[in-house]
Amino acid sequence: MLFFLVTFFTAPPPPQPESYTALQVERPPIIDGYLNEWQGVTSVEVNYDIERGKRVDIRTYARILWDKENLYISFQCEDEDPWATIRRRDGFLWEEEAVEVFIDPKGDGTRYVELGVNPLNTVDDILIIRKPKFRWLLNWNLFDLKTAVRKREGGWDVEIAIPWWNFLSFDLPMPPKGQIWRIQLCRVERPDHKTPIWLSWSPTSQTFHKPENFGKVLFSSQFIK
Repeated sequence: MLFFLVTFFTAPPPPQPESYTALQVERPPIIDGYLNEWQGVTSVEVNYDIERGKRVDIRTYARILWDKENLYISFQCEDEDPWATIRRRDGFLWEEEAVEVFIDPKGDGTRYVELGVNPLNTVDDILIIRKPKFRWLLNWNLFDLKTAVRKREGGWDVEIAIPWWNFLSFDLPMPPKGQIWRIQLCRVERPDHKTPIWLSWSPTSQTFHKPENFGKVLFSSQFIK
């Protein structure tokens, strides 16, 4: 019993959530999988292995922009063998390889959106309701969502545009100029097509589904130069 008490009281606290400032864009990126228009946008690394509890050398870079119409997200995934077979919308993309975005506009952890995109540009979008009763709404859709994937030598790239009006039910100002939303950026990598490596931007453990560990994204009024 003493061992467990010592372990409990001496265990290090979990890392603090990461933060990011998303700038406005005057000319929205074309959602075609080419990341030329994202040059100069600050990136974050999606490389925190949630099972090993540390950052690893699997290179994934993500970026966020916004304008009055949409939230824009890009991923740049280094990968010699981008792999996926699922082509049906709302298939369980996390069972193969994919990138994922978790969005909690209110930041209270009671309700958030999960969006996945795989190397075939297949999408799954889910509304997670945790309170007052847990529900997992797989038949919920993000309307007018745009995604694009480009495979290239040494990796694959993803672009996403989500119209703000998909979040109107959260009863918040849209677009969220000057607001902070809780967002997590993730990747599922399977080098052998079997064993998953679960990677996140903001540190978490055991599962991506810990909204208290989502990153803090400020939607700045500043325009990108």
